[in-house]
This record gives sequence, C-alpha cells and structure tokens, in this order.
Amino acid sequence: MTSTIAKDLRTHLRNSLEMSKESQKQVAAKLGVSSSYLSKFLNGKDISFWIVREVIKYIDKENEMELIIMYFKEGISSKNIPAVLEYCYSKQLYGLTSELAQEYINKKNPKTQELCSIYSLMLESRFMFEKSSFLDTLGNIKTNFLESEIIIKVLQVYYYYLNGLYDLTIYTIDQINDLLIQINDPFLKMAYSARLDEIQVNIYLKQKVQTIQSRKIANRILDRDFSTAHNITAYHILALSYFLESYEYSISYYLKCIDLYSAFPDRQAEMIENKEEIAFLQKYWNKKIHDDFIVSDFTKLLKNDDELSSYYKVERYNKYALFFDGIKESSSEKLLLSHHYFSKSNDHFRACFPKNELNRIGFRYTL
Repeated sequence: MTSTIAKDLRTHLRNSLEMSKESQKQVAAKLGVSSSYLSKFLNGKDISFWIVREVIKYIDKENEMELIIMYFKEGISSKNIPAVLEYCYSKQLYGLTSELAQEYINKKNPKTQELCSIYSLMLESRFMFEKSSFLDTLGNIKTNFLESEIIIKVLQVYYYYLNGLYDLTIYTIDQINDLLIQINDPFLKMAYSARLDEIQVNIYLKQKVQTIQSRKIANRILDRDFSTAHNITAYHILALSYFLESYEYSISYYLKCIDLYSAFPDRQAEMIENKEEIAFLQKYWNKKIHDDFIVSDFTKLLKNDDELSSYYKVERYNKYALFFDGIKESSSEKLLLSHHYFSKSNDHFRACFPKNELNRIGFRYTL
C-alpha cells in the first residue's frame, strides 16, 4: 500500500472495492451485514470493531494491521475499547496497547478504566506470569465486568500452564468457555478462544498425548486464522504430531512453520529450533539431513553419524543424543535414559519416541 493511498483509510477501501469490481452490496452480503451498515462505515461513521476488522480483512487482508492502526488513530468509542485492547495485545503491538491503556484509563467509563488497568498489569507482568506473586496479584483484583473476569482467568491459565499444573489449566479453560457463551462481541469471543487454543493444543499433544484432539485444535486455529503467531503454533504441533507416523506430513508442516517465521525477525532462535527438529526428523526416518537444517554443532554430528556422548549431560540435547545413540546401538539403557529426560521435562509425547524403540527391540519393561 502506498503512502498516498494510506492517507485516508476509507478512501483506500472504497478505491480497492472499485478495483475489485465488487459492489458494496455484494461485499456486505458476504460479510453478513446490511449494505447500509457497510456504507455507514465507508462514509466515516463509527461501527462495531469486529465489522471494521472483517471489512478490512476482506478488502485488503495483506495490509490488515496497518489499516486497523490507522482506524485506531481516528479515535475509539468506549464500546470498542475491549476489542481494541485485545486486538493490539494479541497482535503483539505492546507499545500501542500501552499507549491506548494509558490514554483511555482516564475516560469516565468504569468498564474502560477496569480493562485498561488490567491490560497495563498484563504488559508490566508479561515475563512474570509463572511467579506465585503474580497469581497473588490476580487474586486481589476485583472485577465488575465479564470481559475483565475472563482476562483475569486467562492470566491464571498462563500461570497454571507455565508451572506444569495442566489439569488445573484445562479446568480453568473450561470455566472460561462457560463465560464465553455470554460474550456477544464476535471478535472478543474469537480472540479469547484463540488464546485458550494456543495453550490447549500444546497440552493435549505434549502432556496428555491425545494426538487426535491436538490435531483437531491445531486445525481449528488454522481455520480461524487469527494471527501468524497462532498459525506457527498450529503448524508446529501438527508437524510434531506426525513425527513418528509420516515423514511427508511432518516435514510439510515444519516447512510451513519456518516460512511463517520470516514475519518475525525477533523469533529467529525459534526458527533455528524448528530447523533442528527437521534434522531430527530426517535422521529418524533415515533421510539425508539437508544442509539448510545443519544449524548447530549437534546437527553436524547427526549428519556425520558421529557419536553423541559429549551431549549426554547437555540439557538441551541429552534426550535426543541418548535417543539416536540408543537406536544405533540398540541400547535399552540409553533409550530408557532418553525416555526419562523427556518425561522429566513433561514432554510425554516425545517420551514416546524412545518408548517405541524400546518396544521395537523387544524390551518389555512397562513405562
């Protein structure tokens, strides 16, 4: 989008519509709103945020975030504040979230003030969600509005999940889902659900080893297409879920995941981890490890089929070092140690890797 077009949001949208040769009536019908309601927005009137987002996504999805930020600069009505704060936070626009929370906390609207206060706390505590002091802080917050109650419970979910309290995490998610029935705003309902799915999809695969359920949630995330970050999570879970079943499925999802990382320069470390996992996948399936995935000294050893004993005490790699050496040597001892380290890190899905190899070599110990 050029800076000339970007000077006026609605002019840009109207021009884009004209170029597409679709009428406002046709677009409105596809979005499930009246033509007059769409016309109201395109002619400068304020409407619900969820419709604004749907219109922008439909007409110019590629520039969604930039256009929505332009919309915010026009001023935000109190009815849209809950959705706007959640949109900015979920899109990792933390600076803008902070600015909006500070600007609107002074408005004489109790709901707006309460939510701005909670989002400010969320931003200040973003790297402390797992600390017991944070849970104590949440317990002292009294909420008067449904959206605030849900956000506080979502933050409790983060605490439980980061501290390995998985059953309590799922229990609290079920409580939130009961509350979501009362939410009328389609965007908020979708955004809150996206937060919950991002956590559930990990738990159901890695901790509960419910592969079918985890894939169902991952595909729900992709169908929702709420954000690139959520899609990365979904593709990674799908890739991992097929690790033992299908090389073709697994690597196809890993590659989609890596492709999406290009939108996040600050997440290169995670991209490298994904490339390492592809190297592990190729090694497991006796494929040649491609040079693109030789991103560490450990993966160099894997490619050359060298001994991995120097990594047995390295926390990041010991599980895989013992796993691959255990396979090569048909060593039940090393495979058991690999299983132990995966289980110790609460990754019960990956603990299935050495368990399967133990079964393959006829080891009948019940794990």
